[in-house]
Amino acid sequence: MNFTQDQVREILGQIAQGENGYQKILQLSIEAIMRSERSEFNRIKGDSSNGYRFSSVLGHGGKLELVVPRSRHHNFYPLILALIKDQEEESRNLAYELYS
Repeated sequence: MNFTQDQVREILGQIAQGENGYQKILQLSIEAIMRSERSEFNRIKGDSSNGYRFSSVLGHGGKLELVVPRSRHHNFYPLILALIKDQEEESRNLAYELYS
């Protein structure tokens, strides 16, 4: 299914105007990046997909419930998820430093 740029803009605009629209767009974007990364990982490593697992991360403005792809040999960990986790840890450390 191919969409024009205007159609994509309209769809994203409708999602953004809904309740928690920004969070939903962020969640969908991160999940799409992880699925693409797993596809590339499977192609390079000769692995295959094996469903999904759930993970909660802190995003801008709240908690994001993400559907994280898995690989058959359980050796796939999305790079973007690692970056988000590092950002959470840095935020906690900063909050602790400011509090003390």
